[in-house]
Amino acid sequence: MDKVERSGIRTCDMLNIPKFIEKLSAQIDWKNEIIQKLYGGEPLDKEAMVEEYVDYAKRLAPSICDTSIMVYEAVKSGKKVLFEGAQGSMLDIDLGTYPYVTSSHPISGGFTTGSGIGVGSISEVVGIVKAYTTRVGKGPFVTELLNETGDRIREIGHEYGTTTGRARRIGRADLPATLLTLEGAQGTEHWIGFKNFWVITRYNRSPMYAMAVWQLSQEIAQRAGALRHHRKVHSSHRAGGDDGRHGRR
Repeated sequence: MDKVERSGIRTCDMLNIPKFIEKLSAQIDWKNEIIQKLYGGEPLDKEAMVEEYVDYAKRLAPSICDTSIMVYEAVKSGKKVLFEGAQGSMLDIDLGTYPYVTSSHPISGGFTTGSGIGVGSISEVVGIVKAYTTRVGKGPFVTELLNETGDRIREIGHEYGTTTGRARRIGRADLPATLLTLEGAQGTEHWIGFKNFWVITRYNRSPMYAMAVWQLSQEIAQRAGALRHHRKVHSSHRAGGDDGRHGRR
Protein backbone atom coordinates (compact mmCIF):
# COMPACT_ATOMS: atom_id res chain seq x y z
CA MET A 1 0.00 0.00 0.00
CA ASP A 2 2.79 2.45 0.85
CA LYS A 3 4.43 1.81 -2.52
CA VAL A 4 1.28 2.56 -4.51
CA GLU A 5 0.51 5.50 -2.25
CA ARG A 6 3.97 6.91 -3.11
CA SER A 7 4.90 7.11 0.55
CA GLY A 8 6.95 3.92 0.85
CA ILE A 9 10.50 3.72 2.16
CA ARG A 10 12.92 2.28 -0.38
CA THR A 11 16.23 0.55 0.20
CA CYS A 12 18.15 3.45 -1.34
CA ASP A 13 16.73 5.71 1.37
CA MET A 14 18.97 3.90 3.84
CA LEU A 15 22.03 5.48 2.22
CA ASN A 16 21.03 8.88 3.60
CA ILE A 17 20.52 8.38 7.34
CA PRO A 18 18.97 11.81 8.17
CA LYS A 19 16.50 11.45 5.29
CA PHE A 20 15.81 7.85 6.26
CA ILE A 21 15.00 8.88 9.84
CA GLU A 22 12.70 11.60 8.54
CA LYS A 23 10.76 9.22 6.27
CA LEU A 24 10.60 6.43 8.83
CA SER A 25 9.37 8.75 11.58
CA ALA A 26 6.63 10.11 9.31
CA GLN A 27 5.50 6.60 8.44
CA ILE A 28 5.40 5.51 12.08
CA ASP A 29 3.36 8.59 13.03
CA TRP A 30 0.88 7.85 10.24
CA LYS A 31 0.61 4.15 11.11
CA ASN A 32 0.07 5.01 14.79
CA GLU A 33 -2.86 7.19 13.76
CA ILE A 34 -4.43 4.19 12.02
CA ILE A 35 -3.61 1.76 14.83
CA GLN A 36 -5.02 3.96 17.59
CA LYS A 37 -7.96 5.73 15.97
CA LEU A 38 -9.18 3.02 13.61
CA TYR A 39 -8.35 -0.14 15.53
CA GLY A 40 -8.00 1.12 19.11
CA GLY A 41 -4.61 -0.57 19.47
CA GLU A 42 -1.36 0.31 21.19
CA PRO A 43 0.94 2.65 19.22
CA LEU A 44 4.34 1.63 17.89
CA ASP A 45 7.38 2.78 19.86
CA LYS A 46 8.81 5.27 17.37
CA GLU A 47 12.08 5.93 19.19
CA ALA A 48 12.89 2.22 19.55
CA MET A 49 11.95 1.45 15.93
CA VAL A 50 14.01 4.31 14.51
CA GLU A 51 17.05 3.20 16.52
CA GLU A 52 16.63 -0.41 15.41
CA TYR A 53 16.20 0.35 11.71
CA VAL A 54 18.97 2.92 11.56
CA ASP A 55 21.27 0.13 12.73
CA TYR A 56 19.93 -2.09 9.93
CA ALA A 57 20.48 0.71 7.43
CA LYS A 58 24.14 1.10 8.41
CA ARG A 59 24.75 -2.63 8.15
CA LEU A 60 23.01 -2.94 4.78
CA ALA A 61 24.50 0.18 3.17
CA PRO A 62 27.62 -1.55 1.69
CA SER A 63 25.37 -4.01 -0.18
CA ILE A 64 22.92 -1.49 -1.61
CA CYS A 65 23.16 -0.62 -5.31
CA ASP A 66 20.98 -0.08 -8.38
CA THR A 67 20.33 -3.72 -9.24
CA SER A 68 18.76 -2.92 -12.62
CA ILE A 69 22.08 -1.46 -13.78
CA MET A 70 24.02 -4.35 -12.28
CA VAL A 71 21.86 -6.94 -14.05
CA TYR A 72 21.89 -5.01 -17.33
CA GLU A 73 25.69 -4.86 -17.33
CA ALA A 74 25.84 -8.60 -16.64
CA VAL A 75 23.53 -9.35 -19.59
CA LYS A 76 25.39 -6.93 -21.86
CA SER A 77 28.72 -8.59 -21.04
CA GLY A 78 27.34 -11.99 -22.04
CA LYS A 79 26.84 -13.47 -18.59
CA LYS A 80 23.96 -15.84 -17.90
CA VAL A 81 21.29 -14.36 -15.63
CA LEU A 82 18.52 -16.49 -14.13
CA PHE A 83 15.22 -15.01 -12.95
CA GLU A 84 12.94 -17.20 -10.86
CA GLY A 85 9.23 -16.51 -10.55
CA ALA A 86 7.70 -17.40 -7.20
CA GLN A 87 4.15 -18.63 -6.55
CA GLY A 88 2.07 -19.30 -9.69
CA SER A 89 0.77 -17.52 -12.77
CA MET A 90 -2.87 -17.72 -11.70
CA LEU A 91 -1.98 -15.61 -8.66
CA ASP A 92 -0.98 -12.61 -10.79
CA ILE A 93 -2.56 -9.42 -9.43
CA ASP A 94 -3.93 -8.47 -12.88
CA LEU A 95 -4.27 -11.76 -14.80
CA GLY A 96 -4.95 -14.26 -12.01
CA THR A 97 -8.12 -15.41 -10.24
CA TYR A 98 -8.77 -11.97 -8.78
CA PRO A 99 -9.37 -11.15 -5.93
CA TYR A 100 -7.77 -14.39 -4.71
CA VAL A 101 -4.30 -13.39 -5.89
CA THR A 102 -0.97 -12.13 -4.63
CA SER A 103 0.22 -8.52 -4.81
CA SER A 104 2.71 -8.83 -7.65
CA HIS A 105 3.26 -10.33 -11.13
CA PRO A 106 4.55 -13.94 -10.96
CA ILE A 107 4.05 -14.39 -14.73
CA SER A 108 7.05 -14.21 -17.07
CA GLY A 109 6.35 -10.53 -17.78
CA GLY A 110 7.07 -9.82 -14.13
CA PHE A 111 10.77 -10.46 -14.78
CA THR A 112 11.10 -7.16 -16.59
CA THR A 113 9.15 -5.03 -14.13
CA GLY A 114 10.88 -6.63 -11.17
CA SER A 115 14.42 -6.36 -12.50
CA GLY A 116 14.35 -3.34 -14.79
CA ILE A 117 15.59 -5.45 -17.70
CA GLY A 118 13.87 -4.97 -21.06
CA VAL A 119 11.93 -7.81 -22.70
CA GLY A 120 14.55 -8.00 -25.44
CA SER A 121 17.05 -9.31 -22.90
CA ILE A 122 14.91 -12.34 -22.03
CA SER A 123 16.06 -15.12 -24.36
CA GLU A 124 14.33 -18.12 -22.80
CA VAL A 125 11.30 -18.73 -20.59
CA VAL A 126 10.85 -22.14 -18.97
CA GLY A 127 7.44 -23.08 -17.59
CA ILE A 128 7.16 -25.83 -14.98
CA VAL A 129 3.92 -27.77 -14.45
CA LYS A 130 3.24 -30.16 -11.60
CA ALA A 131 1.22 -33.36 -11.95
CA TYR A 132 -1.46 -31.81 -9.76
CA THR A 133 -2.74 -28.36 -8.82
CA THR A 134 -2.30 -26.54 -5.51
CA ARG A 135 -3.76 -23.44 -3.97
CA VAL A 136 -3.18 -21.62 -0.68
CA GLY A 137 -6.08 -19.94 1.08
CA LYS A 138 -9.47 -19.06 -0.35
CA GLY A 139 -10.49 -18.92 -3.98
CA PRO A 140 -12.05 -21.02 -6.78
CA PHE A 141 -10.68 -24.53 -7.14
CA VAL A 142 -12.82 -26.70 -9.43
CA THR A 143 -10.51 -29.75 -9.35
CA GLU A 144 -9.96 -29.81 -5.59
CA LEU A 145 -9.55 -33.22 -3.95
CA LEU A 146 -11.16 -33.23 -0.52
CA ASN A 147 -10.30 -36.86 0.19
CA GLU A 148 -7.48 -39.26 1.04
CA THR A 149 -5.95 -38.86 -2.41
CA GLY A 150 -5.53 -35.13 -1.85
CA ASP A 151 -4.10 -35.71 1.62
CA ARG A 152 -1.60 -38.26 0.28
CA ILE A 153 -0.44 -35.95 -2.51
CA ARG A 154 0.02 -33.15 0.04
CA GLU A 155 2.25 -35.33 2.23
CA ILE A 156 4.31 -36.80 -0.62
CA GLY A 157 4.77 -33.39 -2.25
CA HIS A 158 5.43 -31.59 1.05
CA GLU A 159 2.72 -29.11 0.12
CA TYR A 160 2.90 -26.81 3.12
CA GLY A 161 3.67 -23.10 3.27
CA THR A 162 7.41 -22.48 3.65
CA THR A 163 6.96 -19.68 6.19
CA THR A 164 3.57 -20.36 7.77
CA GLY A 165 3.45 -24.15 7.50
CA ARG A 166 -0.16 -23.84 6.31
CA ALA A 167 -1.41 -26.85 4.36
CA ARG A 168 -1.96 -26.20 0.66
CA ARG A 169 -5.18 -27.25 -1.05
CA ILE A 170 -4.69 -30.09 -3.56
CA GLY A 171 -6.49 -30.86 -6.82
CA ARG A 172 -6.17 -32.66 -10.14
CA ALA A 173 -4.06 -31.22 -12.94
CA ASP A 174 -6.13 -28.48 -14.60
CA LEU A 175 -5.24 -28.21 -18.30
CA PRO A 176 -7.64 -25.35 -19.14
CA ALA A 177 -5.88 -23.26 -16.48
CA THR A 178 -2.50 -24.51 -17.73
CA LEU A 179 -3.32 -23.49 -21.30
CA LEU A 180 -4.43 -20.06 -20.15
CA THR A 181 -1.18 -19.71 -18.21
CA LEU A 182 1.00 -20.74 -21.15
CA GLU A 183 -0.78 -18.34 -23.48
CA GLY A 184 0.03 -15.50 -21.09
CA ALA A 185 3.54 -16.64 -20.20
CA GLN A 186 4.54 -17.42 -23.80
CA GLY A 187 7.29 -19.73 -22.60
CA THR A 188 9.89 -21.09 -24.97
CA GLU A 189 10.07 -24.40 -23.10
CA HIS A 190 7.48 -26.25 -20.99
CA TRP A 191 8.51 -29.27 -18.93
CA ILE A 192 6.82 -31.69 -16.61
CA GLY A 193 8.37 -34.16 -14.18
CA PHE A 194 5.99 -37.09 -14.03
CA LYS A 195 4.96 -40.15 -16.02
CA ASN A 196 1.43 -41.16 -15.07
CA PHE A 197 -1.27 -38.70 -14.07
CA TRP A 198 -4.94 -37.71 -14.31
CA VAL A 199 -5.88 -34.45 -15.95
CA ILE A 200 -8.99 -32.29 -16.28
CA THR A 201 -9.59 -31.30 -19.92
CA ARG A 202 -12.66 -29.11 -19.52
CA TYR A 203 -15.19 -27.77 -17.01
CA ASN A 204 -18.86 -28.78 -16.59
CA ARG A 205 -20.29 -25.48 -17.76
CA SER A 206 -17.60 -24.36 -20.14
CA PRO A 207 -15.96 -26.76 -22.65
CA MET A 208 -13.49 -24.01 -23.50
CA TYR A 209 -10.23 -24.94 -25.12
CA ALA A 210 -11.33 -28.60 -25.33
CA MET A 211 -9.34 -29.50 -28.46
CA ALA A 212 -6.53 -27.04 -27.79
CA VAL A 213 -6.13 -28.38 -24.26
CA TRP A 214 -5.81 -31.97 -25.46
CA GLN A 215 -3.26 -30.93 -28.07
CA LEU A 216 -1.37 -29.12 -25.32
CA SER A 217 -1.43 -32.19 -23.09
CA GLN A 218 0.03 -34.26 -25.93
CA GLU A 219 2.77 -31.74 -26.52
CA ILE A 220 3.68 -31.52 -22.84
CA ALA A 221 3.65 -35.26 -22.34
CA GLN A 222 5.66 -35.85 -25.50
CA ARG A 223 8.35 -33.44 -24.30
CA ALA A 224 8.63 -35.48 -21.14
CA GLY A 225 8.83 -38.71 -23.11
CA ALA A 226 5.74 -40.03 -21.35
CA LEU A 227 2.96 -39.88 -23.92
CA ARG A 228 2.12 -43.57 -23.68
CA HIS A 229 1.52 -43.20 -19.92
CA HIS A 230 -0.76 -40.18 -20.20
CA ARG A 231 -4.37 -40.63 -19.11
CA LYS A 232 -6.94 -38.59 -20.96
CA VAL A 233 -9.97 -37.64 -18.89
CA HIS A 234 -13.02 -37.22 -21.16
CA SER A 235 -15.53 -36.05 -18.55
CA SER A 236 -15.20 -32.97 -16.38
CA HIS A 237 -14.28 -33.09 -12.70
CA ARG A 238 -16.69 -32.24 -9.92
CA ALA A 239 -15.27 -30.44 -6.89
CA GLY A 240 -15.95 -31.83 -3.45
CA GLY A 241 -13.87 -34.94 -3.06
CA ASP A 242 -14.30 -36.88 -6.31
CA ASP A 243 -11.34 -39.20 -6.77
CA GLY A 244 -11.40 -38.92 -10.56
CA ARG A 245 -12.38 -42.54 -11.29
CA HIS A 246 -15.15 -41.35 -13.60
CA GLY A 247 -12.46 -40.55 -16.14
CA ARG A 248 -11.32 -43.03 -18.76
CA ARG A 249 -7.97 -43.87 -20.20
